[in-house]
Amino acid sequence: MAIAAELRRRIAAGEFALGDPLPPEGDLTTALGYSKPVIREALRILETEGLIEVKRGQGGGARVQRPSISHATKPIGTYLQIGDVQVMDVWAARDRIVAAAVERAAGAAVVDLRPLVAEVDQLVAAVGEVSTYYVNILNTSEAAVAIAGSVTDHVVVVALRHVVEAELAAATAAANELDAAIEAERNIADGWTTTLHHIRGRRPQAARAAFETNALALQARLAEIVEGVTVRDFVALSPMERALRHSRITVAGTSNEEGRRHGR
Repeated sequence: MAIAAELRRRIAAGEFALGDPLPPEGDLTTALGYSKPVIREALRILETEGLIEVKRGQGGGARVQRPSISHATKPIGTYLQIGDVQVMDVWAARDRIVAAAVERAAGAAVVDLRPLVAEVDQLVAAVGEVSTYYVNILNTSEAAVAIAGSVTDHVVVVALRHVVEAELAAATAAANELDAAIEAERNIADGWTTTLHHIRGRRPQAARAAFETNALALQARLAEIVEGVTVRDFVALSPMERALRHSRITVAGTSNEEGRRHGR
C-alpha cells in the first residue's frame, strides 16, 4: 500500500524518531489526501511489521518503535516455504555463516568475547538437559555471529532459526537413548569450548575447523532423515510427524538399527 510505504520511508529516514508519536489520523488524512479507513489500514500494516505501536482508546495513537529481528525476518521464512527450499540447504547456509563468523572473530584485532563466553558457559552447564539443550546450541552460534560484527549475517542467522530449531526439537523428541544424547551434547559443548579457545588465541583457521567438525557431523546425520525434504514440507508437519521423521536416529547420530546391531 502506497500510504504504508510512504510512512515507512519517513520512519526509516528519521523524520519520525523512535518513540515519537505519529500525527493523529485526522492530520494524516489531510496531509496525505486519503480517507481515514485507508490511513487506518496503513497503520495496521506498519503495526504488523513492528514499526509502530498503536494504543487504542482515548489518549491513544500510533508511536514509532524499533521492530524486533523476529518482525524483520518472518518474510524470509515465508519465502523459504514458498520457494520449496530444502531443509538441508538452510542448515548448510546457516553453518557457513557461523563458520565464517567464527573465523572472522578469531582474526579480529579487537572483539568483545563476553557474550560468546557466557553462551558457551551455559552450553557446558546445560549438558544433560536433553529436552532443551538445542536452544543453547542455537544461542551459542548466534552469539558467535553477533560478536563477529556483521549485523546482516546476524539477521540472516536469526531468520533461519525457526527452521533449524524445529528440526533440532524434533530430533530431540525422537531421541530414545539418553546416554547417547548426553554424550552428543558433551561433544558439542567440547567443540564450542575448543572453538572459543582458538578464538581467544587468535587462530582463525583452527577456530573455524573446530566449529565445522561438529557442524558437519550433525549435518551428515540429519541429511539421512531430511534429504530432499523442503522447508514447506517440514513446517507443514505436526510435532509428532516431525519426531517420527527422526525416529531412525538419536540426537547422538546413531541409528536405532545400528544400536540394535551393537547391543545398545
